[in-house]
Amino acid sequence: MASHVFYGADQALLHHVDFGRLAEWAGNHVVGLLRGSGLRGGTVVDLGCGSGILARVVSEAGYDVFGVDVSPDMIDLAGKEAPLAEFRCGSVVDMPIPAAVAVTATGEVFNHAADRRSGYTVLRDLARRAEAALVPGGVLLFDLATTKGGGCDETRRQWHDNEDWTLHVVEQEDPDGQILDRRITIFRRVGPDSYRRTDERHILRLFETDSVVALLEAAGLRVDVMDGYPTDEETLPRSGWTVFQARKLPTAG
Repeated sequence: MASHVFYGADQALLHHVDFGRLAEWAGNHVVGLLRGSGLRGGTVVDLGCGSGILARVVSEAGYDVFGVDVSPDMIDLAGKEAPLAEFRCGSVVDMPIPAAVAVTATGEVFNHAADRRSGYTVLRDLARRAEAALVPGGVLLFDLATTKGGGCDETRRQWHDNEDWTLHVVEQEDPDGQILDRRITIFRRVGPDSYRRTDERHILRLFETDSVVALLEAAGLRVDVMDGYPTDEETLPRSGWTVFQARKLPTAG
């Protein structure tokens, strides 16, 4: 077992194959936003790029993509998924943001405490750096696990089964509703009658929606809050999860 791993080989592959729709929806949405603003070229910076699904969608639409992720296994997948994009392994906290038409971060990137510095200070700094890097009319698009008005004593459990793997997720918020402890166990088939078990533990720092909006506006961005990425698929709003769409204001005159 490898509880210290963050998106190791088994979870990275499972996430890529069976849980990549959100990144695809976000990629299509950001392409629509950019084209609607007349931004038909330029660089999209994908923070926490995962296995490169959003990068593939955006690069195939004609944009340059620079992606960064803390998981080497995710970066390996991303290079194969989006060969037109450039990827680097590292923390989104430290990675410089080049001039861009969009900055994206899908899949609760800023919640994860894989980098212990995560929290409001990091998000505030990121918003300022993104605003400085974005062209006028450019967009910062990301999602967060958000607080629901206090902690929850209930332990939430989820099971997902596939022919070749089983995923078990256990989630518990702290009493103040500020931290989400997510424990993940994967059994992946590696032979006709054998499975490999992988354990990961992810600590997520939860954010208050109004506080996030305030810090984005303080960075000079115009903010819209959504309960999901637009898609033609039948979906239900997720409680305690929010999408933030923040634009850099056009230059006056």
